[in-house]
Amino acid sequence: MKTSKPEKAEYAQLGLSLLKIMVLAGIAGILAEIALLVYQDHVAREQVSEAYIFISKVKSPITKFFTGNGIWPTKDQFNSLQPAQDNKYVSTITPVILTSGFQVTATFKKNVGVSTNLVNSTIVLATKNGQEWICDDLSITEIGGTISTTPSKYRPENCQ
Repeated sequence: MKTSKPEKAEYAQLGLSLLKIMVLAGIAGILAEIALLVYQDHVAREQVSEAYIFISKVKSPITKFFTGNGIWPTKDQFNSLQPAQDNKYVSTITPVILTSGFQVTATFKKNVGVSTNLVNSTIVLATKNGQEWICDDLSITEIGGTISTTPSKYRPENCQ
């Protein structure tokens, strides 16, 4: 049995046309962009979580100081209570005595490794009495504090 060569019309149906290849490349590009955005959001959330854990370490020493002295610590006293002022993502921790409580603000670094969505943004913890700590914007403004500048979608659920 002899096999014949395919005709020209049959060759056209064997592969993908340029248009089909361009459509597939476009779809692949869109999917890659979506995946990149999802990944960047995930990285930002992880970095905010790590910064939140880091700043949360100040709660206990400040509570003990306030309970023992009846006043909030000054910046120098705070620095002695919390010697580590930075970590992988946080450049500074700043204490502020409020009219109705105490606030601690962590500022994200502006270097490679920190999500571009977080550079120079802040996450804030505050307390009225040293016992209950808050980080959501409404509660913080109610006691005279400043709100976090980190987009709420990256913050822990209780801090939004």
